[in-house]
Amino acid sequence: MINDDFLYHGNISNARNIEVLHELDIQHILNNENVLVHCQAGFSRSSAIVLAYLLKYQQKTLLAAYGYLTERRRLAEPNGCFLLQLIRYEKELHNLT
Repeated sequence: MINDDFLYHGNISNARNIEVLHELDIQHILNNENVLVHCQAGFSRSSAIVLAYLLKYQQKTLLAAYGYLTERRRLAEPNGCFLLQLIRYEKELHNLT
């Protein structure tokens, strides 16, 4: 599970673990406070959401955001379809054609 002061990335087991949620002071799952973003396995779908967040709100490039994420969660690996959507999203955010 990665931690970026308020953004947590894990899997469904993390989301169901009441002790971990209390320990990390997670108030909501996917909201604007301390957040746990998860999917079933915790490496593809949830990684794509975290990457989209980093693109939009931390103005990172997709390459920088992916490096940042994988430094903190080595299991992060969005599938090809999600990466394609993220590439399109990055272009849209930066008005690239």
